[in-house]
Parts: sequence; C-alpha cells; structure tokens
Amino acid sequence: MNTKLFKPFVVAAFLGSLFLNIACSDDNDDTPSGENPDPTKIYTLAQEINNGDRTATAYIQGFTDLTTGTDINVAANGYEIQSTVAARLFSVNDGHIFNMDYGSADLAKFSVGENTNFKMTNEAAAEYAIGTVHPRWKPVNNTTALLHNVSTETITDAAGNYVEEKATARIMSVDLEDLSFGAIQEFTIPKSQTDIDNDFYTFRIDAPVVAGSKVYYGLQKFEYNEDGLRIGGNHLNIQTLVVDYPSLENPVLVESGVSGVVGATNGYRTPSMHINEDGDVYQLTGSGPLVHAVQDKDTYFLKLSNGSYDDSYSFNLSQALGQNIASTGWFYVADGIGYVTYYDVDEYISTDGDYQNIYWGVARVDLVNKTAVALNVPADLYLLEYQNVVIEDGKMFMVLAPVGGDGNVYIFNSSSESADGFEIGASVKTGASSFYIGVY
Repeated sequence: MNTKLFKPFVVAAFLGSLFLNIACSDDNDDTPSGENPDPTKIYTLAQEINNGDRTATAYIQGFTDLTTGTDINVAANGYEIQSTVAARLFSVNDGHIFNMDYGSADLAKFSVGENTNFKMTNEAAAEYAIGTVHPRWKPVNNTTALLHNVSTETITDAAGNYVEEKATARIMSVDLEDLSFGAIQEFTIPKSQTDIDNDFYTFRIDAPVVAGSKVYYGLQKFEYNEDGLRIGGNHLNIQTLVVDYPSLENPVLVESGVSGVVGATNGYRTPSMHINEDGDVYQLTGSGPLVHAVQDKDTYFLKLSNGSYDDSYSFNLSQALGQNIASTGWFYVADGIGYVTYYDVDEYISTDGDYQNIYWGVARVDLVNKTAVALNVPADLYLLEYQNVVIEDGKMFMVLAPVGGDGNVYIFNSSSESADGFEIGASVKTGASSFYIGVY
C-alpha cells in the first residue's frame, strides 16, 4: 500500500518547478464505426481501493481496445500510482497522464503505455507553493492546469468575540510540459450581502474552466452561528467566483438571479462546468445532502457568459427526470448533449449515507431542448469519486461497476435519446471497497 503521513499545513510563497480516469493517448480517431480501433491508441482505466483509514490505493492500466475483453481488474494487475487520501488524475490527450496525490500535493506526469507500461517523466512537490497537502487541480487547456486551495481565518474583536470567518484563495498555474509553477495569486474571497447578513463564507473552490479572458470557479459555502461554531454547509443562493485569465487577478463573486435555485457550484471529483461551442459556460448546481449539505432543493443547469450569469437560461434537471435527485458533476459531449452522474436523494437518506448502498445513475441531458433521460445502467453504483471519461466521435466511454462487484465499459451514443442508447464493452471486476474512477 502506498501511503504517506500528512504533513503540517504550511503557507509559503515558493516559485519553482490528477484524478482517476480512462486516459486516451491519441485524440485523432478516424476509425469507421465497427472496425478495429487504432492499435497505437491507449486508453487508461483507473481504479481505487478505499483502505478504510482515510487512505486509498490507486492503480492505472492501459488498453488498446475497450470494446472487447473480459475480467479486467486494474487493482489486481495495474500500475500503482502515488495516493494518500486519493489520486487526482487527468489527461490532455497527448499521450500522458497527470496525477496529484491528495495528501502530499506531489505532482507527477506519466507517459502512457499498454498494460503497466507507464513511465514517470516529470515530478514536482507543490505543498510549499500552494500552502497545503490537500489542494485541488484541473486542466484548463492542453498546456496548463490550475492548482487551488482555500484557507480560512477566524476574525475576532479586541475582546476575543467572534466577528467573521475570512476565506483566502490561493491559485497557481502549472505548466503541463514540465510541471513548473507559474504565477501564484492570493486574495480574500469576496462576500455578497447575503453572505454577510447570514455569516456565510467560502469553504472550497474547484472545477475551474476558462472562457475568453475569464476563469470561472465553482464554490461551496459554510455557515457560522453567533458563537463562532460551524453549523453546516447550507446555501441560500448560487454563486461563482470569476477572476481574470491568465493573470488570475480581480476576483469577483457573481450570483444567479434565477428564482429558487440554491446550492454549491464546485462539483466534487466530477467537473461541474463545461464550455459549449459558443464559448458559454454551463454549470450544474450541487443541491443535495451528500457533500454539499443542501436539503430539499432541485438540481439545475445554469448558464454563464461574459463573466456573469445569463438569467434567461435555466434547466430544472430534477423536474425533467421526475425524481428527487442530486448530482456532483457531469460530462459534455457536443452540440448541447451531456451526461450527468446523479444519486437518488431518498435512497441516500434511507441508507444513512452508506456509500456502498447509494443508488447512482447516469442520465443523458439535452441542454438546448431541456430534456433528460435516465439510462438503463446497473443499480448500486458509486460514482461520487468518478473523475473522467473519454469522448470520441460523439460517443462517451465510461467504466461502471458496483463497489466490490462486476461491471463493464459502457460506450454511450450521444445521438440516441433511448434509455438503452449505449453499447456494452469490456467486462471489469472490482474487489472489496474498490471502485473505478475514470477512463482516460
């Protein structure tokens, strides 16, 4: 088992030199449907084992074909990568996978090969630059990722009485060529009047996307009571942090004016925001009890353009599915079509949040026509920590299996509106407390 002791929180300015998915090493796929895939293309499956002590072990394995094959078990036969609490992996379709060990903030770049043929080509330690061993990161284009963290400070008056909680964001760019660090920006996260009146503060930022000259960060709020005690993560509105890009300066908090929409916007492991072909940002709200601590609110898609919310657009996903659902993220294919990983809120409550018993599903969404179809995927899925998919020729590759059970690679056809709009590919196995977290 590859684990590390947590290091103390350190805030220091240091200049110097991701999540588990299937990673595809070649995005130029001209193979006609039904023919054998390009043998030079490598898809990477990622699997994680929850060790039960707030540590996890993570493995990756490369394959040239995910449409066939039997009994793939990455945890048993794959390549172990560094993971303390979790491995945060991504790929940018250039033949490399990037990992951040969540628990040490160590970064690594791997060349991709078949089976266990992975080679570390670059590494960097980001703890002292970002100020924590628990930052988050995400690529914003093929050459740059953003590493980010929020720290908080309790402000008191001269008598020691609680005044407010101050949240400070630290954001740093990472060059994906050599994992060198770019500019670091640190700033106090603004508060809206609603935040001030109700003693809310930003606890976390994540899931950045860059559109034009702006980077949009989703966020999650916590609340303090008059005694200075944190009492939960409830939200009263929907907000996004917007900063200039690439300078990472001039932070602004923007708020949706769509009536009744409440929740977080940071996602979790699955991204919460994507950019469409017109350069608009579509955002999925985190409006459920799991992770975001939001009760009795519907899940929506919202739209941001030119640095603010476009309140002329809203899409109630809960209503479209006709079910009490919540989500922590989604994936975009093209032309307004995407796929949402969601969970049944009623079942979550009835099982006291046991992660192995939560029902998760996958829904196809049409953002233009505001429709959604729940797909006939297996029950008893755990998708909270799912990080990445591969998109090819209008199809989405995803690996689905219950914790400790058997499953398959699913190839979703975005042009199909059917609940059975997918092909079933290679079969996969997991083990006790083990689950897949992505395809790259």
